[in-house]
Amino acid sequence: CNSGTTALHLALAVCDVSSGDEVIMPDFTMVALANAILLTGGTPVFADVTEPIGNVNLDLIKEKITDKTKAVIVVHTYGEPIDDIIEISEYLKGRGIPLIEDCAESHYATHKSGGVVGSFSELAIFSFYANKNITTGEGGIINTDDKDVKDRLDRVRMHAFTPGRHFCHTERAFGYRMTNMQAAMGIEQHKKSAEFMSYRKDLRQRYESNLKDVGCISIPETTETSGWWIMPILAEGHRDGLRKALADNGVETRSFFYPMHSQSFLTKYKDGEYPVSDRLGEIGFYLPLNPNLDFGEVDYISDIVVSYGEKL
Repeated sequence: CNSGTTALHLALAVCDVSSGDEVIMPDFTMVALANAILLTGGTPVFADVTEPIGNVNLDLIKEKITDKTKAVIVVHTYGEPIDDIIEISEYLKGRGIPLIEDCAESHYATHKSGGVVGSFSELAIFSFYANKNITTGEGGIINTDDKDVKDRLDRVRMHAFTPGRHFCHTERAFGYRMTNMQAAMGIEQHKKSAEFMSYRKDLRQRYESNLKDVGCISIPETTETSGWWIMPILAEGHRDGLRKALADNGVETRSFFYPMHSQSFLTKYKDGEYPVSDRLGEIGFYLPLNPNLDFGEVDYISDIVVSYGEKL
């Protein structure tokens, strides 16, 4: 597909989500999920998440299921596989509710069971935006192990042309193709993925070693099979001050997600409280982590954080 967002929309379309249908999604995530649901005419239903990184779990999903639930989207947030993804998958299969894994931030991550992210659901999407572990500049992909679903994805991704009757169309469809040039870039990036992922892990471990004694922050625990997408920092009471200190020294950072229920155009979908989403949105940010970074730059960034902590 031509983006991760169109991949999400396409996945929801082949789940036949439409007006009156509810789709459960994390409250703490990228707005693309909510936008894709709204494009189908469906209603986003926000579920709170768990600390320290912002993944959903089965209990939080169960709280939001109704007889209108048409699908559930889960996100392996910031590259960390969802701990109970197998339980989530089995539970939803038992209820006949399609599961969509959003792996946009978790390329090449592996669950503790040994299964790769994206292999636990009927449909899984990946993004190849420029800041992902591999990129096509823009782009996305959908994985499925169901041939009938795959055939339908092929049709609705490309205007639902009818074989043998080229300009006859069988259903509402879209022009969501990835270009050949983007695909060629993605193939070459994929060939280098082991190298990329090993280096990202090394960078993450360098940060963790450098920052282990800084008292004003905490670093969410990672797994040995993470997607190593970002270098997350939790800094309760100090996030904005620390980000300013970094910015003053030429280091760009990004805050964690702003919860969906607080987005001005999505507040009407708020249904209850989301304390963990709110907390993570208030205290979390992330440091640079990408293959163009070298260890000297990681040490420079780390020194700023250490110095800030020592002044408190």
